Amino acid sequence: MLDGTRKPTNERGSLTGLERPLSIRPDPDLIVRIPPGSREEREYIARVVLTDWLGLEIAFEQGPAGSVGLRVPDAAGPIVSVPDLVFGSTDTGWRSAILPRKGTCQFAPLDTLLADGRSLARQVPLLFGGSGLAAEDADGGLVVGHDVFGVAFFYLAGCDDFLATSRDSFDRQLFNGSFPDLTGTIDEPVVDYLVDHLWLILSRSVPRLRRRRANYRPWVTHDVDHMLSWMSLSSYLTAHAIVGDLVRRRSPGLAVRRGLSRLRHSPVLQGLDPYDTFEFLMDASEGIGARSSFFFLLGGPSPVDYANDVTSASARRLFARIRERGHEIGLHGSAASNDKPGVLREQLFDLWSAAGASGSTPQGWGGRQHYLTWNAPATWRAWAAAGLAYDSSVAFQERAGFRAGTCRPFPAFDLERREQLQIEERPLVIMDGTLWVRMGLSRRESMDLSKRLAERCRESAGTLTLLWHNSFLTSRRDRSWYLELLDAVRP
Repeated sequence: MLDGTRKPTNERGSLTGLERPLSIRPDPDLIVRIPPGSREEREYIARVVLTDWLGLEIAFEQGPAGSVGLRVPDAAGPIVSVPDLVFGSTDTGWRSAILPRKGTCQFAPLDTLLADGRSLARQVPLLFGGSGLAAEDADGGLVVGHDVFGVAFFYLAGCDDFLATSRDSFDRQLFNGSFPDLTGTIDEPVVDYLVDHLWLILSRSVPRLRRRRANYRPWVTHDVDHMLSWMSLSSYLTAHAIVGDLVRRRSPGLAVRRGLSRLRHSPVLQGLDPYDTFEFLMDASEGIGARSSFFFLLGGPSPVDYANDVTSASARRLFARIRERGHEIGLHGSAASNDKPGVLREQLFDLWSAAGASGSTPQGWGGRQHYLTWNAPATWRAWAAAGLAYDSSVAFQERAGFRAGTCRPFPAFDLERREQLQIEERPLVIMDGTLWVRMGLSRRESMDLSKRLAERCRESAGTLTLLWHNSFLTSRRDRSWYLELLDAVRP
């Protein structure tokens, strides 16, 4: 944009705003000249990169094959050209993209211009045949050395997941053999780097362009698999957990609290449940100027879909307290609901009714799939059809980092129907179980990795999405470490 900034429109805190406001100027800042083929895909990713993220008003025109041209309205030819390597000239060109063999991806230096005006040099992989070298064309315009739009689309639309054949028993793509694994980029928001590089070139070519302001923020979320230990754990599982408290965790006090929590109807024993950490979590988020988003699991057919009784008096008191303190309630869709809009809609309305929320329908609600059972594009399509406003399931169980190649929220795209969906993806970056269980990191190693990922999000003026389960904070040591983590990633 040439002046001013635009604010997101989603009433529950949309980070990008799926409904774009009208242009503040009758003329576009840039005209995007797109090659033949894949028109829907090309227009979608150009709007995400140039309008949603950089804040520029754009229009489209047909151009020749070979590159995407960016020009200002008063110029005949493109001032910047971006190579067209992923899409090619067909509507399904991205399906033919050749993935690199693991360990063979070459990296090259990349200059970027951040949202705060700082310049920063990066190392990025040469993907899909990009040269990595910016050059001047015969007409005096600049040719970018990376297929910024193609790479961004491949990451954001979930092409890697869509094409993957290596999957687990929950039909989740495995990290091993995935695009971030093959390219060695799971720790880097590669798409953000490429967009910041494109902005550097655009700002030098058209100095009057103004980028939308953006600020880093941590978004603290909590998947509530077990609202209270007595609610979702059987007597057998409770006994098993008590043995673990005594033998593995060496915490007799926790074992006593867990056992007494079964006597849930006694007012004297209220507050002893080891999973009742909600006040602590809200205090911790408020301490860094954030708010917590609690995503509640309502049960389901899978053995891992623990049944929380959201109609119980304990649940209703908790919902009232969350609303009273200004934090958020959302849905934790059951593991097998990831492609079932009817099931998701039923769970959403059951939760919304139990939570005593205002309005005739749950407007602006979002959440995350249990066990991160996300598939592109089926899960986004199901969530959008169920009336949910955002999802935050895009992450690998096995590795923390940037599965979507970005820490910036973005509107989802349906690869099969070739259309943008009315739902926003807020990619997950760090999960407690990933650090401590899947990756097997020590507390110090987990803290070091979390700090590095947070710094990448700061540099990109993006969102560090954290997931910490209320049931992962049963000891003083756990809670102390969590407070240290939040202090390290604060704005």
